[in-house]
Amino acid sequence: MNITKDISPFFEHGPLQYVSFGLFVMMIPLLTIILLFGVRKAATRRMHAARVTFPKLTPSKYYKQFSESYRRTHFWSYVMPVTMIFLVNMLMAAILFNLFNLKDGLVDDGYYYILCGPDCTLPQDKDNTVRIYQTVTLVAASYAFLGWMIWTLTTIFDRANLLQLLPSTLNRLIIRLVAAVIVAVVVRHTVMVDIATSHIPLLAVAFAVGMVPQRGIAFITSKVGALFRPSVRASEDFPLELIQGISGDLVFRIQELGIYNAVDLSHANPFALFDATGYSLSEIVDWIAQSQLLVMTQSAGFEALQAAGYRTLFDVVRLLKQTNGADALKAACKLEDPTKPSVGEGLRLDQIESQAEYIRLREIYEALGSLGP
Repeated sequence: MNITKDISPFFEHGPLQYVSFGLFVMMIPLLTIILLFGVRKAATRRMHAARVTFPKLTPSKYYKQFSESYRRTHFWSYVMPVTMIFLVNMLMAAILFNLFNLKDGLVDDGYYYILCGPDCTLPQDKDNTVRIYQTVTLVAASYAFLGWMIWTLTTIFDRANLLQLLPSTLNRLIIRLVAAVIVAVVVRHTVMVDIATSHIPLLAVAFAVGMVPQRGIAFITSKVGALFRPSVRASEDFPLELIQGISGDLVFRIQELGIYNAVDLSHANPFALFDATGYSLSEIVDWIAQSQLLVMTQSAGFEALQAAGYRTLFDVVRLLKQTNGADALKAACKLEDPTKPSVGEGLRLDQIESQAEYIRLREIYEALGSLGP
């Protein structure tokens, strides 16, 4: 594609086109940077307020580990995704505003297989059929970009309000844009290939593709990510939805932190989650304590314990420390039923209190003023 051909008439229509092009190119990157500074400032204030309100947090092992080495939200980790968004915005805006201003279309006389699709086998004729076809393909991709812009603006403001504007959030924006453009091009080649008909349905579909629901993109990215993560337990799945307080929409936000299941959550540093999100520290500790209980008891045992009123591992430890606590726990959950998974083996008091993750989490739990087990 000859992108340097005939660019002298660029923006020949006046300053309005300059302003429009600059707005499209800079709006999302600039807005991201502005909101990012606000989010990081608010996160710093929240962490300071937590240290002042609960001074026992500072000596804890989790806090020392976080303050010394764990910085998921370092400023430099945003440079690459913001730069990529800027470059892609420039390319798509150039197509939308006819940067190259070619009389017969946005492409030259060459055949580009991703653009011409089934018409790549046709000879070039005087009516420039293939060239027009390729131009419409580019326009469809740019309309998918318009839909992506609307969804992205909504997502950025939503994440900023939740204090969760992470590098992984921006990476997902890029993945979504690439997916939207590819789907729009495929739809163009497989469904709406007749250039003699109106292009309005094609552009409407391309625009809708850019605004495809978040759940669909999150499902795709989570499945792709799972291909590159080793399986922790082949016989048991621990979805985050099993944790009380984590809804379906919240799952997608937690997965942006690199936490894809309850096993990941059970090993998470609560201060890293607190720094990267707008959730309260006590809420995060509760989620992690639930996930630790889930990993120990498996799904069926976990559901039985929560139905009996033992939501977290702290609740179970508190009961086990009572006289005949183990028997009371088994009776409450009917664990003597041979058809149910054995929970008692994984809930011995000495085993629980010897685990490093539980010891570190208990420090935070007690520092927050909760009644220690």
